[in-house]
Amino acid sequence: MVRVLAAGAALVLQATLTSSALAEAVQDASPNTPRAELAPDSVFQEGLRLLEENQREEALNLWEDASEDPTVNPDPRVGIAFLETVVEEEDEGRYDLAFQVFLWGLSGVDPNPFRSTVLEELDRILPILNEEETPRWTALKDSSTVTIARELRGFWIQKDPTPTTPLNERLIEHWQRILFARANYRYSIDPPYGTDDRGIIYVKYGAPGREKSGFLGAAEVELLVRVPNDPTAREAMRRYDSSPQYEVWVYEDLNPSDFVQFLFGNEGGKGRFRLVDGVRDLIPTEAWSQASARYTPGGVPVAHYLELFYYQDLSALGGRFARRFSELDEVWNLYTHRRNPASGGVPAPSQNTLRAYSYRYDMQDRSDPESPPTVAVVSAYEGGEREEIVVQAVRTLQENEPRLVITALSASRLGVRDRSGLRRQRLEAEGFEMSHTLIVRDSLHREVGRLTERATSAQGDVSTFFLRHPEEAINLTVTGETRRGVDEEDSEPQIGPPYPGQAHLRPLAPLNTDPDHLEVSDLATGVRIPEALDVSGFLFPLLPTPKIWLEDPLLVYLEVYHLALDALGTGRFRADFRIVPLRDDGTDDTARSPVTLSVDLESEGPTFGRSFFINLYDQELGYYRVEVEVTDLLRGETRSRTAQLEIMG
Repeated sequence: MVRVLAAGAALVLQATLTSSALAEAVQDASPNTPRAELAPDSVFQEGLRLLEENQREEALNLWEDASEDPTVNPDPRVGIAFLETVVEEEDEGRYDLAFQVFLWGLSGVDPNPFRSTVLEELDRILPILNEEETPRWTALKDSSTVTIARELRGFWIQKDPTPTTPLNERLIEHWQRILFARANYRYSIDPPYGTDDRGIIYVKYGAPGREKSGFLGAAEVELLVRVPNDPTAREAMRRYDSSPQYEVWVYEDLNPSDFVQFLFGNEGGKGRFRLVDGVRDLIPTEAWSQASARYTPGGVPVAHYLELFYYQDLSALGGRFARRFSELDEVWNLYTHRRNPASGGVPAPSQNTLRAYSYRYDMQDRSDPESPPTVAVVSAYEGGEREEIVVQAVRTLQENEPRLVITALSASRLGVRDRSGLRRQRLEAEGFEMSHTLIVRDSLHREVGRLTERATSAQGDVSTFFLRHPEEAINLTVTGETRRGVDEEDSEPQIGPPYPGQAHLRPLAPLNTDPDHLEVSDLATGVRIPEALDVSGFLFPLLPTPKIWLEDPLLVYLEVYHLALDALGTGRFRADFRIVPLRDDGTDDTARSPVTLSVDLESEGPTFGRSFFINLYDQELGYYRVEVEVTDLLRGETRSRTAQLEIMG
């Protein structure tokens, strides 16, 4: 198998060089060619003109031709407009092409003329990021346009649920939501989607399970209950009530403990329609003034009356609105003449009492909201069941040439307490088989080659890809999927359930080939290969995994190169191992001592390779960092390598 893959790897390297040549061709394209006369602005503008004249096919064909013409500089406006038009027209036959044109638009070697467009696209993904990702992407706004465009390409490539197909279902879903929001949520037209705040929530989570909308305000019946004998006061209170428009969206799948409510309304009672923290944000500012208290029988600002009335309107939705109305209603009932004549004649609770309730609700809404969303996004293509996949990339030297060894293991035993290694968690589908595909992309995430290998249970569902390691930066995607082979009825293989597992890697620079300096491979970690498995597909003598059961000894394989030799041709080196406990946040757990192992070894030549067994049966469950420092004892040079590990029980 390695021989076949090595041949395929040569094709990948050749494709990498071809991609570089293509980039140079795009950069140096003559502006006098027929298509280039339209670039960079006229291709986009001409397409817009055709769309305005209802010549949709002509516009799409023009933009498609431009994306395939090496004399036209990629234009992100064309890529986004093509995608938007195809999705808006529900042109499903072009969905796969739309993704390719979108990627082309972001692949320019000099997209600086389109910086505003690229920044707008960056803003469109910020709402669908999780809390940990947001700071890095926000900081990208200060980066070069090329860097932002490259990262955007990588983002949507990694979001693609089916990496081996031209179609990116997640990107199509994203734009379907954007366009629906633009058509339906436009009380204001704000970034990033040209909608009001409802559009942001819709793009993140899709349609709510329930919703309620209307106008908040003091109903006449409730005014008569709270202010029974003073029509002048009731009329004054109506003047302070702007009856803000509101809408509440309720989701039942964003928090495991309770449903989630989003409240939208006119800020300050009559301002911009937006997502607000709570009811207090919808009360007119002037209703909080002490001057308004002159008109209320209780001598408290009108805002406190309105707060009660607004919560009453929302109480039918349950949750915090119902609970708060119940609390306020109980407090007010002690002072309402009609309901409680024994109140001593005081028509309302004290201002301090009402202010305490209001501030407590407001602080909770802003700082500690009830049942906040615990997921960043809800999508048909994210968070669902996938093939399990473990991928390791190891930099090596073979005949002193840099190589990358990529191992992929699917449907592994990692989630099953079974020492044989033969049980699987795969979802079996009749007529389908497991395969792994390695997709190689250049530094701008442009695909330059791919390799596919069938994975069998006899070989542990493991595939090994053996590639030359080019000097230029590359990005790797490894995906594992069940596929049904081609037959007379099918024109191409079909991907079966569940969604493919996938991993995305950005390898470090190639290893040093200078024979006068020590070099060490990356660490391959795993466990023993079960005896029943066919070992011909394993380049390293271990079953690759970053997770081990507590009872299993850890295997660490490494290779050492360029050792200095003594007069007898013998190399001598020391390998110092440290297994460092980590906290859940990835920092070192200094309260626990690392596991250490130091081994002095000899080599009959400048190259050495070996597996090391390390027992961790007395360690706590959790995450660890494997560190190895190799020291050439003759030359005094050292090299260090690390890997991540999880111990399960």
